[in-house]
Amino acid sequence: MAASLVISLILRQQPVTPDVSWLITMYERILAGETAYIDIFETTPPVPMLLYMPGALIAMLLPVSTETASYFTVYIAYFISLTLTARILPAFITDEISSRWLIITPAIFFLFVLSYDAFAQRETIAAAFALPITAVFVRSMAGQGWGSTPLRIGAIILGALSIAIKPPLFALPGIVLGIYAISETRSLRPLYSSGLALAGILGISLTAISLAIYPAYLGDMTTLMRDIYVPVREPLAVALGKPAIVAAMGMLMACALLLSGSKKAKPAIIFALVALSYFLIIPVQGKYFGYHAAPTCLFGLIALSLAIANRLTEKQEPRRNRYQSMAIFGTASAWLAAQTFLGLDDRIQPIEDLSWSASLEQPTALAITPYIGVGFPLARDIDAVWIDRIHSQWAMNYARLNMQRTDLSDDERELSAGYFNRERNRVRALIQEDRPEIIIQSVYSGTEWLNVAMLEGAEHLLDDYEIVSEDPIYRIWQRTPLPTNLSASAN
Repeated sequence: MAASLVISLILRQQPVTPDVSWLITMYERILAGETAYIDIFETTPPVPMLLYMPGALIAMLLPVSTETASYFTVYIAYFISLTLTARILPAFITDEISSRWLIITPAIFFLFVLSYDAFAQRETIAAAFALPITAVFVRSMAGQGWGSTPLRIGAIILGALSIAIKPPLFALPGIVLGIYAISETRSLRPLYSSGLALAGILGISLTAISLAIYPAYLGDMTTLMRDIYVPVREPLAVALGKPAIVAAMGMLMACALLLSGSKKAKPAIIFALVALSYFLIIPVQGKYFGYHAAPTCLFGLIALSLAIANRLTEKQEPRRNRYQSMAIFGTASAWLAAQTFLGLDDRIQPIEDLSWSASLEQPTALAITPYIGVGFPLARDIDAVWIDRIHSQWAMNYARLNMQRTDLSDDERELSAGYFNRERNRVRALIQEDRPEIIIQSVYSGTEWLNVAMLEGAEHLLDDYEIVSEDPIYRIWQRTPLPTNLSASAN
């Protein structure tokens, strides 16, 4: 645990990932008086946004950055979940190896090290919060009851938060756990005794309360998501190019091979079923981002640890065969862990030369890019004041992808075109009226269409700007000063 924590602290020296960078920016602006989903937008519902509230509040009270405070709160959340899980688990899963070695150790290794850029992603946090309620079922299947009431209450609360972080998709692992328990006991009693049903009810309630607090999410944002985001689906083959998703598949396949015919497989099966549940959610979303595989990899790594231990302690198997299995599956596990780590690198190459920003003091800024990672965390690195309500022109990107589909009706195509044009006109007006000091533009392959579209019919949009930095990914525009006579007139 200490070694994992040291490595984790080293990894945290890098800038936060784009998603986290934007979400803490969003909450800082909310604390400054802006209204979520009206003045500032995010595609996620309110509960995951509120995960970063404690960090923003701590940064207001103490002389630390919001990034540092947010990481601190995530560490605290993980320690609480891991401690609760360790307290709930029986002392031994097998006859020879402590459950803390087989479950808590791989969980620590994943959350602190393998998670890499997904360390503070909402998917990883939700998966960590699902560990205690899973441990409740492992304890029961080991014949040691459901655990004490205080521990189960803690598991219920974290389980509810796990569901509310990504509703309704992250309810699936709980549903699968419930079905497995019912099939094993031929009774509905486990749903109530474990607290699983209460966790589900509480998770739904938290979601409803958060939407009542931020009702604007159910307005334009939900409509936008329904019209242009949800319909865009990547081909399944794209998943095979994502190392973290491939690693998740490999863990599930290795568990299936190891657990076939095993007589002591129940704990491993429970974790493998939860891992499989999270994996099935990935194609349902239709977007194959690497961090979507983080929950599967967390539970898959634990299941694999348990499955290998089962094989090594299987008395009926010759010792030589057991050692061969350890060598084969140990090597496979190391490869899968490496693929997980590489696949959860969520940053694009950061801009190295920031000398152009040295003379700027909290410059106003926005981005011309279809991807969040171009503007963030760069905007925070130069202490920019973001004037746009969103981090990028992602709405134009998804509207464009929709218009490229061959199965769209004329009305649907017209709807997507309307979103595309409205967002383009809004950004143009923002540049012309608010005149941000800095515009961060993406220039890498695949984003040229946006730069062309922004200037189409508005060729003079950037005439008041000059390029101060450019590399294969970024182009930085800085607003040129107004002539002296015009400046005096403006005053």
